[in-house]
Amino acid sequence: MSSSFLYRLFAVSSGGLIGALLRYGISSLSFRWTGNSLWGILFANLSGSFGFALLSGLLEGRLPHPDYARLFLMTGLLGSFTTFSTFSFDTLDLFQKKMLILGSLYLFLSIAGSILVAWYGWNLGKSL
Repeated sequence: MSSSFLYRLFAVSSGGLIGALLRYGISSLSFRWTGNSLWGILFANLSGSFGFALLSGLLEGRLPHPDYARLFLMTGLLGSFTTFSTFSFDTLDLFQKKMLILGSLYLFLSIAGSILVAWYGWNLGKSL
């Protein structure tokens, strides 16, 4: 196993640890303040989509290879901070509980909002 591979593995796993802890903290605060974690997960997905696109725009062509910062920040930290599996389960749970308006709102805001903030983040990152 090469040292380059180990550095990459460390970059992704350490970023992933931090991202997962941040997501857990935001979900816990959301649950404490609102009685559910939906809004915390929505915030994580929107801010993570924005941050991922912003960094992608900022770092494009600016990092030497190997780019450990990209692996740490984007693949590790933001990859574990956003959570499509939790979003999917929470949306399904709302629909199964017949909370159709809230489920639809959550679904729309999560998808459209993530795409919108990703677009904004990408453009902002490219302009900086």
